[in-house]
Amino acid sequence: KVVEPLAEAIDLQTVLPALGKGPAAITVPLGINDLDRQATLVEFQAKGPHWLVMGPPLTGKTTTLRSLVLGLAHSYSPQQVGLVLVDPSDAARRFYSLGSGDGNTLDKLPHVLAPVSTADELDKVVKRLVAEFDDNVRGRLKGHPKVFTPQDNQKRSIFVIIDHYDDAAILNRAGVG
Repeated sequence: KVVEPLAEAIDLQTVLPALGKGPAAITVPLGINDLDRQATLVEFQAKGPHWLVMGPPLTGKTTTLRSLVLGLAHSYSPQQVGLVLVDPSDAARRFYSLGSGDGNTLDKLPHVLAPVSTADELDKVVKRLVAEFDDNVRGRLKGHPKVFTPQDNQKRSIFVIIDHYDDAAILNRAGVG
């Protein structure tokens, strides 16, 4: 079935919540439903902790991941949502660093705890994430600059977004895959 183009442009302001004012249950718009032309909203906690975006080459998987990252960053503050962006592919293909060449890349968002492209980077991130969720570790390291935990000691939702998963031998080495 061919999806017809939108008859009129849709203003993003009608789809996105006000900056940093997303609903309590983490929800982001990921696109426009082709049937009713309304925003397709995804509530992550209601759908389970793990997601997989799959399809043949050039079908929008990477674009979907970018939309997810941008939707989360727009809708929630860095104190509410943290992002770990993993892409083991070569630097020219990484979903978080592709851009217009002006330096405005996804890995520069204040929500990004770490961009990861190697097994060594992933090992370090996993250790740092322990501090985010282990109350004993959090207490000992409060205020340490290498710890992800926000200063107000509130736990936030952490999203690990992986692109080019098929290239991700680094995940097996780190015991994640």
